[in-house]
Amino acid sequence: MKVFKKSDEDALDYDIVLTDWLVEGDEVDSVETLFPEGVEYRGKTLFVDRVKVWVGGGTSGETYPIKVLVHTEGGRTKEVNFIIAVTEQ
Repeated sequence: MKVFKKSDEDALDYDIVLTDWLVEGDEVDSVETLFPEGVEYRGKTLFVDRVKVWVGGGTSGETYPIKVLVHTEGGRTKEVNFIIAVTEQ
């Protein structure tokens, strides 16, 4: 599972690129996100072939599993998981 590092003061965006998974002619339609308590979900932006998820906050020394479910216009669903590790600046 991919791990991204950020400080507790950072508000950063993380791209979920789906070009290797999407079938030609299909595109991202909607997204569901699951963020654990302690880290802030700051929004998302949908593109044809990727999703941008914004994350803020967190406590230094803690890790937070993030779950993103991507739904396509063609009826496909892709689960993407990653971890945010909050570090001191």
